[in-house]
Amino acid sequence: RECTTFYAKVLDEHLTQGIDLLADIFHHSRFDTREVTKEKQVVLEEIRMVEDDPEDYLHDLHTKNTFRSHPLGRSVLGEVATIEALRRTPLLSFRARHYRPSQVVVAAAGNFAFAPVLKQLASAFGGPWDSETGSDHRVAPTVTKGVHVRPKPLEQAHICVGAKGVAHSDKDRYAVYVLNAVLGGGVSSRLFQEVREKRGLAYSIYSSVTCFTDSGLVTVYAGVRPDAAPRAIRLILKELRRLQDKPVGRAELERAKSQLKGNLMLGLESTSSRMSKLAKDELYF
Repeated sequence: RECTTFYAKVLDEHLTQGIDLLADIFHHSRFDTREVTKEKQVVLEEIRMVEDDPEDYLHDLHTKNTFRSHPLGRSVLGEVATIEALRRTPLLSFRARHYRPSQVVVAAAGNFAFAPVLKQLASAFGGPWDSETGSDHRVAPTVTKGVHVRPKPLEQAHICVGAKGVAHSDKDRYAVYVLNAVLGGGVSSRLFQEVREKRGLAYSIYSSVTCFTDSGLVTVYAGVRPDAAPRAIRLILKELRRLQDKPVGRAELERAKSQLKGNLMLGLESTSSRMSKLAKDELYF
């Protein structure tokens, strides 16, 4: 919700062409009116697709109700009315205001020599930019409490229970990651065991951590049959209170830490994951 990524995944022998292509798209996209009109239809179909996917739709709804009027509460895809009203000129203005050297990070991972690639990147992205002066003023979001119900004719009841999390730079972020692993971060987590394995109330149940520049969310999701929703909510709240009232045991803590370390190491096997991590580290830290 806070950044846009332009990326290409190419054979190492095509790296030069890949960088040139990305730079050309980044700097020189014309936003031709006919192409914008076609792409608007694609985005409108994406919005309809999300509305037909209860899990995606619920997460969007939950974030909107949590952050309300703050920009973080807005859907990444936008609203139907705003997409339909969008024109070429505002797109060009947005690019000029926000795609400035001070706000852009270029990251790369793979089989290449550092010095030649750095030289090419400096040539492709280091020249004069056609940019406007933009505002970097930020206002941290306020988390809004409440219960929200949206009736839909579905086979399941989809539930999100969330609370304020931490920002990317918060010193407690790693503790929150471990806590999330204990709560609902895998098949050995408390929620998975209590709600799915012991009682068979849900197929999909998990918790997640989302960090932003100056705020964050901890969210629990579950999909259950409608008559089981009240019981599932009670169990979720019970596990949240349990975390609050009683320290996590050493064995469970070590298991959660080991799981996170394993996920980190497995992620390093993917060049895309390495690239993404490099960019995020540079942006946020």
